[in-house]
Amino acid sequence: MPGITMDMFTEGAMKAVYQQVAELTKTFKDKLTSSNQIQIETGENNENLLTLNVEGREGINSTGVFEREGASGNLPSGEIYIAPNLNTPAGKIN
Repeated sequence: MPGITMDMFTEGAMKAVYQQVAELTKTFKDKLTSSNQIQIETGENNENLLTLNVEGREGINSTGVFEREGASGNLPSGEIYIAPNLNTPAGKIN
């Protein structure tokens, strides 16, 4: 990682309590997995709306906790994501 400094490991998000991060990401992963549809709204009056169908898809969480030798990932972490079903997005976001 070019440009990394010791401060990046001792300040900010790297000081998170990663067991709590893991618990929160699991909660939101479960919410995504149990959802059929996601809406993203932007703008003052929510004039930009994008609807994504995620029915049958499984959310994925990146906890930042690596429990087995050789495991890797991004730090700081705490990300949750899901892939929408193809050809189902409706709407627009500018």
